[in-house]
Amino acid sequence: MTRALLTEPLNHDDDAVEIRAVVRRFLAERQPGETLRALCRTDSGYDGNVWAETAEMGWPALALPEDLGGAGYGPSEFAVLCEELGRGVAVGPLLASAGFALPVLLGCEDPVARDLVRAVAAGSRIAALVDDPTSTLDRAADALTGTASRVLDAGSAHVLVIARGETVLIADTTAAGVATTRVPSTDPSRRIFRVTFDSTPVTELAATPDAVALARATADINLAATHVGGAAQALDMTLEYLGTRHQFGKPIGSFQALKHRMADAAVAVSLARELVHGAAATVGRGSPADATLATRTALIAAAQAAQEVTEEAIQLHGGIGFTEEHDIGLYYRRAVADRDLRGLLVDHRAEQVAALGWG
Repeated sequence: MTRALLTEPLNHDDDAVEIRAVVRRFLAERQPGETLRALCRTDSGYDGNVWAETAEMGWPALALPEDLGGAGYGPSEFAVLCEELGRGVAVGPLLASAGFALPVLLGCEDPVARDLVRAVAAGSRIAALVDDPTSTLDRAADALTGTASRVLDAGSAHVLVIARGETVLIADTTAAGVATTRVPSTDPSRRIFRVTFDSTPVTELAATPDAVALARATADINLAATHVGGAAQALDMTLEYLGTRHQFGKPIGSFQALKHRMADAAVAVSLARELVHGAAATVGRGSPADATLATRTALIAAAQAAQEVTEEAIQLHGGIGFTEEHDIGLYYRRAVADRDLRGLLVDHRAEQVAALGWG
């Protein structure tokens, strides 16, 4: 079995192939491993010029309708983009702003939301989604008080999009009472923040429960897609290493025990990818209940595959896999950091068991 058959997606739709090729080539050229490590040591954690280029290429607006300045694609195509973000261990606010917050704004039906959608899609405004189930937020009239502990890229955001139950609120990050504190992470390239509100003025947007549910499902599937991309790249790198590293006069990849481990990893990646792209298609059909079930299943499988495959990759690279200088470590750290980014994985499993009536 060839490496391409093990790690490449089965979706050969022309648009998906083009999106995949463009994103992969751009990230390989503009954000190689040494650049990523250097960016981790900067205040922002990303290159503003690269962010501007991705906005000019229309990446944030990929899944928006054309009348809102988008490319007219849907969740499936954006999941392809997110998969490549994971493969390239991309940094910057694209996932937080366009992958998490923008779907919530898109589900709102008022002029304020529409204006913000256009600004976020153009890259002129960066949004961060506050949707932490462990947060303690209290609202009194048009003011919010409390803390959300895991908000991706809040430090770079201009606006916070707060999904509180079936209600959507927005607050400027410069508003009174807003404070952001960076939370330590296993992946220094992931900027995760604790956000505190102290009688912060907020604006409620017009949103339906179904729209909020679909937006959450979309955010879940976008994160799941990045897990798949990271796991696939880690698998590719390990297969290449096993084919070039020799012991006893032969490539170590020819040893049966290692073949079995790589086969298990390939199955995990393939299963997760098919679940992710199937769930993205379900989101596109617009049924909140079906979308929630499908996306949570995909997210659980993808997060588990990412951690297991990257752990195997570290081990099979031997001593160099544990060094700071080798790129394989970037993938393991990202898998661990992102595992609970959309809520604790153990809680997702419990919810799935209950939803399927297995409890």
